[in-house]
Amino acid sequence: MATPDYLSSAEAQESLKSVLNVYSDNNGAFDEDRLIADINASEAEVNAAARSRYDIPATTAGTVLFLKGLTLALLRNRAYSRLASVETPMVIMSEAKAARTQLRDISAGRLLLPDAPQDTADGINQYIDTTYNTPQMKRSKLAGF
Repeated sequence: MATPDYLSSAEAQESLKSVLNVYSDNNGAFDEDRLIADINASEAEVNAAARSRYDIPATTAGTVLFLKGLTLALLRNRAYSRLASVETPMVIMSEAKAARTQLRDISAGRLLLPDAPQDTADGINQYIDTTYNTPQMKRSKLAGF
């Protein structure tokens, strides 16, 4: 399994103490591979957005710290979404939403990464935003149908 670029397993475990049990195997033992898979998935989402403008993975200190924060926000959201018995707290959902907004802004060039050299090969890598607007048709509007 690939080693994460921005967030280590130990840092993730420290941040996810309250929900770390979602990364347990069938016997209840902690399964670090599951955690690393989620870290890698979160980093992949961050890298996909940043890759459209920058050389990734980032290596400069300011950029790595910023991307680590985005990765952690997405990872927390992933971890809480795995809990069947608990609804994801609004704070966690808001963090993830803000992180995805910042990723869209990075991809569009509206948000610049600190001290990271921009990729000058325009149009080679593209980030596809898969979010969509919420449906406008609600139950109250369906009354006549």
